[in-house]
Amino acid sequence: MSVAAGDLSPPDTQSLPTTPASPQTAAAQAWSVLAPLLAGRLRVRESRNGGHAYLRRWERPLTSRLPAVPAAVPIYSGAGDTRVLVVDLDSSRGGVDAVRRDAAAVRELVRAAGGRVITDESPSGGMHVYVPFDTPIGFGQARDLALALAARTPTMDPSPNQNLTDGLIRPPGSVHPSGGHQVLHGTLTDAHHLASTGNPPQVLTALTGLLTAELAAVAAREPQPLDPLDAGPGELTRRSGARELAADYQRIARTGIFDTGKYRSPSEARQAVLTAAVWAGLTLPAVLARIENGTWPGLAPF
Repeated sequence: MSVAAGDLSPPDTQSLPTTPASPQTAAAQAWSVLAPLLAGRLRVRESRNGGHAYLRRWERPLTSRLPAVPAAVPIYSGAGDTRVLVVDLDSSRGGVDAVRRDAAAVRELVRAAGGRVITDESPSGGMHVYVPFDTPIGFGQARDLALALAARTPTMDPSPNQNLTDGLIRPPGSVHPSGGHQVLHGTLTDAHHLASTGNPPQVLTALTGLLTAELAAVAAREPQPLDPLDAGPGELTRRSGARELAADYQRIARTGIFDTGKYRSPSEARQAVLTAAVWAGLTLPAVLARIENGTWPGLAPF
């Protein structure tokens, strides 16, 4: 896993603390080391209303400085993938004991798959479990894995994993809305190593296998993209049925990357994809379904 240059350069492991620090110092160190490694994009949103909301207008570039207010980083990258599967366990969903039970269950499940996790805990008793990987996971797969894990862990809130552009998590060290910080479990050296290297692909494969039944249940209840031939009166249909978009438009829809020589803004790129979708015979529900089920994650931020 990589980070940007400048003040987010990865630290020398020999410089990481080996002796206990004050809570404030430990929080600052955890943020500096782990926030850039766990973030899908090098951005941060500061909550300027005490943790009640993390608005887009409060977003700024991520730095190694610990924000003085509750702050969260995005789970997904601009390309619509993530290298960290995030499990957000909320004590309001059953209490502290239930959170600890679910955290232990997730750790054991990942251990059975051959992997390791990073965990932190909030003053309210909630916990975050991070499962880093060395290769990106697409939005659709990460979302489905989160929903499958939520089926096993009643205290899990899977909603951050289901939001490509606004899915956020407070990383270790972040100020908590009730006061205090997200406290890292274990040593910062071990967490830094795992966040830097990630679990290998075979762990993801094994974890997916262990969640086969839950993933099947998730797939069964997901709405499928609508076929234009089922469109209602007045909606566009093609006699030959819908066809796939040309490769250039598919690339924009999947990755969010577009040729700035052809499109001056994301809005123009979005309109080009929507126009291509019309000519391909896709209805609006079919386009929306592709965005929501992770087929076209790149279009969502536009």
